[in-house]
Amino acid sequence: MVYPDVAGIMDGRYELIRPLGEGGMGIVWKARHIRLGNLVAIKFLNKKLVQDKVILERFFREAQIASNLKHLNIVQVTDFGFDAENTPYFVMEYLEGESLASLIDERKLSLSESIRILKQVLEGLKAAHDKKIVHRDLKPENIFLTQMPGHGLVVKILDFGISKIVQPAARLTQTGVTFGTAEYMAPEQILANKDADHRVDLWALGIIFFEMLTQRLPFEGESHDEIIVKIVRDPLPDFKKIFPDLPEVAKLIKRATEKDREKRFQTAQEFLIAIDELDVVSDQNTASDTTITKPAASKPTFHKKYQKIILALGIVSILLFIFAVALFVKHNSKSKTPASVPTSVPVATPVLKKSSPLKKTSLKKHPEQKIQTVETETKKKRKPRKSPKKRSKIKKAEKAEEEIKKQRKPSLPEEIFLKI
Repeated sequence: MVYPDVAGIMDGRYELIRPLGEGGMGIVWKARHIRLGNLVAIKFLNKKLVQDKVILERFFREAQIASNLKHLNIVQVTDFGFDAENTPYFVMEYLEGESLASLIDERKLSLSESIRILKQVLEGLKAAHDKKIVHRDLKPENIFLTQMPGHGLVVKILDFGISKIVQPAARLTQTGVTFGTAEYMAPEQILANKDADHRVDLWALGIIFFEMLTQRLPFEGESHDEIIVKIVRDPLPDFKKIFPDLPEVAKLIKRATEKDREKRFQTAQEFLIAIDELDVVSDQNTASDTTITKPAASKPTFHKKYQKIILALGIVSILLFIFAVALFVKHNSKSKTPASVPTSVPVATPVLKKSSPLKKTSLKKHPEQKIQTVETETKKKRKPRKSPKKRSKIKKAEKAEEEIKKQRKPSLPEEIFLKI
């Protein structure tokens, strides 16, 4: 049975909110520090392990060491102690994200994703190994992926140091509890060699690298015992056949999982250098292939080949649009210009009547009204002109009248008047 079973106040300092996960080692709770208010994760050990005083002494000694491991890729241990029921616990930083195990369950990882995760785990291992701390239970469940401001994706190693403390020197089945996970255990770890060292972590990471790329394990079986036998006795699969297009990757995995640990990578730093020297051009697992190191010259893709043409067409479209807008604006400005004065209206400004003066404001606002008013006033001022035919007829009539007067004799009164 694993403690605690319900939420509540623990040790007078932490408020237990809800369980996050449970396993053979114990249970992890989401909690809040009562005074500080920050969220934390608290892991309680299984009560079966609490009964061993030697394990408890080593547990707290390793807890002290783990709390001194200040590294970005290692989960931070901030506190440890006993609760009211004498159950030991660790207090760790609370992380939001997902484990590598859940990500592998969803899909195969691309080569670039796998190497990015692998390198961060190796950085964390290097920091721990430099302080003589060996994980011994490295597996996807103990690798956590989270997002951190200023860093982006950050890989965290969980449960550091615990497995080393509880790993027995005898066979795994004697205590009835499995310490470590069989699928990721190195041969010397399975054989319970007393001198098993940090290279067991490098073996486990080689297995994890293979699993990220293939979504399966190199040694599989129906039981842990069957898997353990295969790891110790059977040869490793031919990685060159599994990764025919990635011979450098196959070579790297083979070296990480050498059964003879002397042929294995000797340090995490050596493993990192080998990754940096990879001459990998393409990624076969996903469509979003990315070059890792030393990219070779490749033919342009369809997108790159026609990128310039698409760009040129875009520029031409923009220019045509600007030209069309300019024509539209020009046409509108012409249509708003006042019409010219008709040729029949005299150019000279006519004299207007004083009785009906035209206001300047009205003329400015209504130019058409001005033209119409000028035309009306001009018609009123001018006398009607006679046509040439009428003028000739009048002249002829006047001449005829004069001729008649000359030929006509004056009457008597006229004669008397003329003589007078």
